[in-house]
Amino acid sequence: MNDHYTPVYSHSSLNMKSSAIRDMMKLTGNPQMISFAGGLPGPEAFPLEELKDIIDRTIAEHGSSVFQYGTTEGYTPLRESICDLMYHIYGLSASPDNILVTSGSQQALYLLCKVLLNPGDAVITENPTFVGAISCFRSFMAEIHPLAIGNSGMDPVELDKKICELIIAGKKPRFIYTIPSIHNPTGITVDNSRRKAIYSVASKHDLMIVEDDPYGMIRYDNKHVVPFKNIDTEKRIVYLGSFSKTVSPGMRTGWLNAQEETVRRCTIAKQGEDTCSHTMSQFVIHEFIDTGSIYEQIERVKKIYRDKRDLMTDAIDRIIPSALYETPGGGLFLWLKFPENINTMTMHEKALKRNVAYVSGNSFYPGQGGENEMRLNFSFSSPSDIEEGIMRLGEVIEEESAKQ
Repeated sequence: MNDHYTPVYSHSSLNMKSSAIRDMMKLTGNPQMISFAGGLPGPEAFPLEELKDIIDRTIAEHGSSVFQYGTTEGYTPLRESICDLMYHIYGLSASPDNILVTSGSQQALYLLCKVLLNPGDAVITENPTFVGAISCFRSFMAEIHPLAIGNSGMDPVELDKKICELIIAGKKPRFIYTIPSIHNPTGITVDNSRRKAIYSVASKHDLMIVEDDPYGMIRYDNKHVVPFKNIDTEKRIVYLGSFSKTVSPGMRTGWLNAQEETVRRCTIAKQGEDTCSHTMSQFVIHEFIDTGSIYEQIERVKKIYRDKRDLMTDAIDRIIPSALYETPGGGLFLWLKFPENINTMTMHEKALKRNVAYVSGNSFYPGQGGENEMRLNFSFSSPSDIEEGIMRLGEVIEEESAKQ
């Protein structure tokens, strides 16, 4: 008689891979470790006093309602506030019926995939792209077709060519996934003219564009770039937003902005996922927007992260001159490229032994690539840890170079 039962796992679960970034989150518990690995906001950026006051007022005013289940679509005043926020920041008009509140923008992407993808369906992404998106597409057994982005984003001509190839092969893509503003991991921003050209290609082939925009509101280079959603005359753009980088990731509140039918189907899918997003967080973030506090918070976050970015780039220029990078106009990350003889994958364990962590570039490539690249987070660490961490990293790179 068997005394051990082995579950039979689904095909989709066997296709899942653990995120290198999430696996390294545990490193932040080591007080000796300087972690540039995760996408953690700086703890000093959290608006603790403002949130405490809002939480106290919210409980006093709404009582037990803030601890109750909410509607799956999300707290209606918050959906209205999100529309106001999008209009104030981007000039983008939307109705609450176009908004679904989600448990972070990652859930929004997951729900969208659940609604749109069948096993074997094709998805076009940038190359490299967000680790969480790669994991999500793989979990739904999609075929990922990445396009190189360089410093300007997807090439519309190459995009058109790739789509035609897939259509001829009977694999018309289900959608194009893009992070056009402060791209993760590279930090680039696609300019307005190229956005229009990419949109034209999507329109030509009747494709949806999924626009992931967690960093667009924390742009500190004063460059005026409008979301794809602003030029969406055909209701083919699904916009994903998040309060994780502007307010707090722990509140797990994001949103999806799409045509009403897509919102309806994603709402039904969400009913089977978590019923509703965190109720108190929705009440609190609504008040944070409604009082105007979020606009002050965004400016505060920009200043903190711009200063930290400048500290890190200065340290890299002095200590690791072999590293090439484009200075990002916002966001939380630097994307470094090294000579071919530096392999950031094999070097990773040595860096961890020096108590400094980063994410190897290959994690962001759906296929091959990125072996001589890495992503560094500058938002979480203190100024002194940024300097010390780059020194430790520089020592590891110097040792690696000397071996060649």
